[in-house]
Amino acid sequence: ANDLRAWLAQHGPPEPSKQLPTGFESGPLDVPNTLPDPTAHFVGRHDELENLGRLFQRATTLGVNQQFAASNPYGGVGKTCLAIQFGWESWQRGDFPGGVFFVTATGDIAAQLAELAARLDVPEAETIAKTAARVRMRLESGKPSLLVIDNVDDHETWENTLATRLLPAGH
Repeated sequence: ANDLRAWLAQHGPPEPSKQLPTGFESGPLDVPNTLPDPTAHFVGRHDELENLGRLFQRATTLGVNQQFAASNPYGGVGKTCLAIQFGWESWQRGDFPGGVFFVTATGDIAAQLAELAARLDVPEAETIAKTAARVRMRLESGKPSLLVIDNVDDHETWENTLATRLLPAGH
């Protein structure tokens, strides 16, 4: 860890890849984006994307569940693809000038948030949790941003985890 910090202090964070997915070659390159590549075969669902946009005009926290994404209550209906497509389209339009970010609820939320520090010009703290807290403060106080949290299976259980205290309000 110290070797990495020394290297980063000398060289700075690595440049994010400028290679953009097909269909998203134009966009605000100065706006951070950690979304996975969108699916190459995303078709239809225009109404659902428009509905997401309308909902974000009224709310700062929004969940895309099975009922929103499709007419059946099972996994595999494309919630993640829909959220990623919405994120890429929002990034391309410049809707979230603070950045568009992706984390997964099945991973270490603190570590994933801490990894965003360099993209947000947030100084690293002495621990991952403190760095994550700094990232949270930046996301809450900076320009509007989108934080996609994938694989939140049970809203009630999620609300009672430590991870929710690390996440910015309104995400």
